[in-house]
Amino acid sequence: MAQMSKHTIWKISHGRNHFTREQREQCLSDKIAVMDRNTGHGQGAAFEAEMQLGDIIYLCHGNDAGIKVLGKIDSKAKIYDGSWLKREYKVLFKSRKPDEKYTGPVKAWAPNYSSTCVAVPDHELKLFENEILKPYFNITLDDIGIEVNTENLEFDPSGLPPLNTIYYGPPGTGKTWTLRRLTKKFKERCVFVTFHQSYSYEDFVEGIKPKMGEPGQLEYEIKKGVF
Repeated sequence: MAQMSKHTIWKISHGRNHFTREQREQCLSDKIAVMDRNTGHGQGAAFEAEMQLGDIIYLCHGNDAGIKVLGKIDSKAKIYDGSWLKREYKVLFKSRKPDEKYTGPVKAWAPNYSSTCVAVPDHELKLFENEILKPYFNITLDDIGIEVNTENLEFDPSGLPPLNTIYYGPPGTGKTWTLRRLTKKFKERCVFVTFHQSYSYEDFVEGIKPKMGEPGQLEYEIKKGVF
């Protein structure tokens, strides 16, 4: 049994839209993951700043050329060429089916989704194990030391996210993009609610509200919010 860790698993894709066959093979030979820091939906920022030493990556060449290797991030992000960055990795396992097209569920972290750098969320780790680790590398999460928090895990075979999921973060980190993708696929599970920016936490939970008391006197009372 491997020592358990809290490291994240990431999908890295070197797709044919941005790499030639020779470039992809060279990156594979050099054991580097390469990405433009300007990649949208927060993916470039994630590759540069969120990915940590020791995190696990699986590298695919889009969905047209298969899943290649499973590795462990071995360096911080470095300048590769212009706005392109690179991270070195240590190969842990080579794919048993490096040229086979993935046909499993469509997920942001799956080869058949148009994404470049996406983390596998905790609630989908078991799905990732069943769809990627076991068929392509003949291993389990335990073999690479990834711990699944079963107390917070809401797993079902469809890979749906838990109900009442909250996505938060600064602008440009992919919240709306993620929700639109989920809404398109699981319309019965997702609802968009938009609040005016003037609203605050106190408007929804509990806050102190002003009211007029005796003539000329301003008073305050505690009022419950809509939640």
